Amino acid sequence: MSVSTAARVIGSYGRLVTPDLSVRVHEAAARLGYVPNTIARRLRDGNVGLVGLVVGSMIEPYYSEISEAITESAEIYHSLSAIVSNMQRNPLLELRYCQQFFELRVRGIILSGGGFDQETHHREFRRLMERIIDAGILVASLSPRDMDLPTFSVDNTEVGRVMAEHLVAYGHRKIAVILGPTESNVTQLRLSGALEVFDGAIETTVYHTEYTIENGMRVAREIVGRHDGTTGFLVGSDLLAIGTMNGLQEAGLEVPRDASVIGVGNTRLSILSAPHLTSVDVGLEACAKAALQFVSGDLSQSGGLRLSPTLIPGFTVTRVGS
Repeated sequence: MSVSTAARVIGSYGRLVTPDLSVRVHEAAARLGYVPNTIARRLRDGNVGLVGLVVGSMIEPYYSEISEAITESAEIYHSLSAIVSNMQRNPLLELRYCQQFFELRVRGIILSGGGFDQETHHREFRRLMERIIDAGILVASLSPRDMDLPTFSVDNTEVGRVMAEHLVAYGHRKIAVILGPTESNVTQLRLSGALEVFDGAIETTVYHTEYTIENGMRVAREIVGRHDGTTGFLVGSDLLAIGTMNGLQEAGLEVPRDASVIGVGNTRLSILSAPHLTSVDVGLEACAKAALQFVSGDLSQSGGLRLSPTLIPGFTVTRVGS
């Protein structure tokens, strides 16, 4: 039996062989523990059926829902496999994973982890993106970044406005704004939208922290400890909002009777929280699928996508004094 014959059988290409010979080839491969090198074959054929996705933090529901949408759609609708890499809120890891995707010559790269730190290593990241795009690899971002990339995202300034308007409409006049790191474009856009609504008429204190339950609890306890009469909490993610609620309740406040909390993402976590968290839907699934369509080769999506946020009422915002 020749090597070329075995390759045709294992790889399912070229001239067909007899059923008996096919069985013999597969039995021999099983005895040897042979597994086809799909990446090598696709590189030879010029068709690497892979897309790369960089997420900010695997433990955050925000990113797990993005990952689920992309991995499922890649397989079902695009005959692609998605490689998901967790940057763990570390911009150096984002750089490393994008370099690895470049070396694999993936079909496209989707960036969804830039909500943490977009300033550190920015110049190095920009240079890498230019090399990747020049090599013909399509790149899309799920958050606004300071570079020329198709962006598939909600209007983050409007997210801040919607949250602020909701709290103000319920009579809150002293509001804590708890958002992510200052180095994030998303953070700055949401803050600008909220402050535009408050316009100096609402007493506001702004806190920047990492998106974790523990940090939400810590900031909430700090605010309650000052006894400054804060009643509204505008929080930059569902995960951080759940932490804020837990911290408030540990400090003896009841949500929403004593304090109202609103989050971002409308993730499964918001539904599971007690009480059900009021949250802003930012179109995670729609943006993820549109970005995947673009990096899969649909250039009609090259202009990106900008969605309007939708407030999803829960039971964590109530009128002051109710």
